[in-house]
Amino acid sequence: MQNRKVLLSVTGIAQNVGTDDDAMHLVTTGLLSGGKDAWKLRYRETQPDSQETHRVTLTMGDGAVTLQREGGFNTNMVFVQGRRFQGNYRTPHGELDMGVFPTHVRYAVD
Repeated sequence: MQNRKVLLSVTGIAQNVGTDDDAMHLVTTGLLSGGKDAWKLRYRETQPDSQETHRVTLTMGDGAVTLQREGGFNTNMVFVQGRRFQGNYRTPHGELDMGVFPTHVRYAVD
């Protein structure tokens, strides 16, 4: 499949111990490529407070979703249900160690 322009809806919920859940929702356009077993989705997101733009690439296949964000806030994350991933989140103010443990990973291409 060649690059195909798509409408993208991303919803995320961050759960932190001792605080309320933090929900995020983004609707934008992107480019989708791939086929039957593996997909790649590229899009740009804008920080609401600074209007800084980041390039985001999601790769989906084999039960995993990987996220690569490029810009002032760089990160690479791997989401596999029931598996912990340890990584870094780089910001203009410094680097943060981060761990994710996805309890549910799902994507749909339709």
